[in-house]
Amino acid sequence: MSVARLFGNAETGCCHGATACLWLKKICLSAAFLFFMTGLLTGIWKYRHMARSEDATSPVYVDIAHRSSLLYSFAALLLAAFSAHSVLADWVNTIAAVAAPPFSERFFRAM
Repeated sequence: MSVARLFGNAETGCCHGATACLWLKKICLSAAFLFFMTGLLTGIWKYRHMARSEDATSPVYVDIAHRSSLLYSFAALLLAAFSAHSVLADWVNTIAAVAAPPFSERFFRAM
């Protein structure tokens, strides 16, 4: 196994071809964007509950929705970084990047 395969290309920062790396980054960054925007919208929802409540709290489901969407957005960014420097095959990284956000969404809905 070559050093370039282990540590990535100095120009692109990826171990894969430029097309595969770009595709994975787009998937992960799109998921991060959707989760972050959900976090911002649920933050507005949380603030409205807190402003109307006498004890300045929001319902637990609003807190969980807000916190988990922000955490999932960060996780999607980490997935982009990890998949760019992975030594696994391109198809494995693509399946992992495509499967992670819907799995997270199903987990989020189950809560």
